[in-house]
Parts: sequence; C-alpha cells; structure tokens
Amino acid sequence: MRPSAILSSAVVALVLSTSYAGCTYEPVARDSAPAPAAEPGPARSALSRPGDEVQVHRPRGAYDLVLEDVSAVRRAGHDRLVLRFAGTGRPGRAARFVDEAVLEGSGATVGLRGDTILRLDISGTPTRMPEDHDPPVRRALGGAVVDLHTVGAFEGMTQVFVGLRGGRAPFRAFTLRAPSRLVVDLG
Repeated sequence: MRPSAILSSAVVALVLSTSYAGCTYEPVARDSAPAPAAEPGPARSALSRPGDEVQVHRPRGAYDLVLEDVSAVRRAGHDRLVLRFAGTGRPGRAARFVDEAVLEGSGATVGLRGDTILRLDISGTPTRMPEDHDPPVRRALGGAVVDLHTVGAFEGMTQVFVGLRGGRAPFRAFTLRAPSRLVVDLG
C-alpha cells in the first residue's frame, strides 16, 4: 500500500472515531405507539403524474409574492388554472380536495358552485396584503372551473378555493418563473 493511501485511511479512521466521542444513546419515550409500516406500492411523484391526493411543496428563495391574476385555459385533454403573482420568489403550495371551503383564521365557510372543491394554500405571500391590493375574489373561468374564491393573506398564506365541475379528478400543481406562476392541471 502506498504511504498516501495509508495516511488517508488513518485520517478517515481518526475523524470517524472522534466525531462520535462523547455521544451516548438515550431512548426517548413516545407518547403513542409507533406508526404502522407503510404499505408497499408504486412510487408516485407529484411533479411527474397527476393525482388526486394532497400535493405539498415549500416556497423557494426569498419571496414577497402577491396574487395578481387568475386565468383558466382548456388544453388537449385537461383544463389549466394559472395563478400569476407579482413580486419575487416561487410560491409554495398545498393542494387538496375538500368537502367545504373553510377560511383559515375565521373558520367561516364560503359557498361555491361546482361538484367538488379544490383548496390551494399558497405560501410565500406576505402576512398582510398591501392596502391597494384587490385580489381576484370570485369568478367562473370556464371549462371545469365553475367558481373561484380567493382569500387575502393570513399568516403568510393565501387561500384559493376552486369550484369544479365533474367531481374529483387527478390534478397536478407546479410553479413556473418569469413571471412567477402557480399552475394546476385538472383532469
């Protein structure tokens, strides 16, 4: 063995042995039983295939996003909802189907037209909206989107409820840049 290989091996052994010096294992009591093992199944990516389960992604970079516009477009085989933001950063989001539109903070419900409701919680927005900002509140956008209700920022999150025609269907939520947009493909 070459001297440099012996020296490298010795350095690695020294680093490993000293990095755990003084470490002890202390079991932590659990308040509840451990969670059951996950059922094996096919791997799914919220970015590669549409689904109807909850899809969550954190905001990226520095952000000060304000929702400016919402539009819907019918594309080959699906509808596309586009939420456009002013400001910097990429929005985080949690997207899921809900039984009713319940506002964060107040707990009030909003009645929406449609067969089902898709809730979008958008993070990366300010804690309070600017005084001169009027977010898009309610409108039918066409296609599967029959109603839409946006809620101003609450604790750095903007809520959007989308009333959809046709019941729950697979969807895919993702972001685009320049300008910053949240895109939801429906169906």
